[in-house]
Amino acid sequence: MRVNAKLYRALRAPRSGRVKVHLGPGQRNYLAGWINVDANLLTAKIDVWADLTGGLPFRDATVDMFYSHHVIEHLPDAALAPLFAEMYRCLKPGGCIRIVRPSGVRVVVSTPSSAGSAHTWRMSLIAAQGIVAADSVVMVLPL
Repeated sequence: MRVNAKLYRALRAPRSGRVKVHLGPGQRNYLAGWINVDANLLTAKIDVWADLTGGLPFRDATVDMFYSHHVIEHLPDAALAPLFAEMYRCLKPGGCIRIVRPSGVRVVVSTPSSAGSAHTWRMSLIAAQGIVAADSVVMVLPL
């Protein structure tokens, strides 16, 4: 799986254009027009087979938007900071990260034009560790 991700990054990952990445689509949440990335090759409908805990298969500053719905809660806590660091590495300036969790809270990492406060300890910890750039805002909004 990690070899596949490295090959995708080197040979097939987009270098330009609008790039939207859906992390963890599973079997039923495939988004047309997005690059759907999942670790489950057998039961998920995907475009790229990659483990989210092993580094993302995209070049620096090439992704406009990351979206993940009901996935982050399945990852070990130790994998969260590296995953957010990877998403930020891949984001274009002004890009967006949108994470939806099953607890009824929508977590968004976006540009400074947004305002809000972090009520989720996990997201606060990531921001406090400097994973999210200083010019970004971490928001938690009720659904």
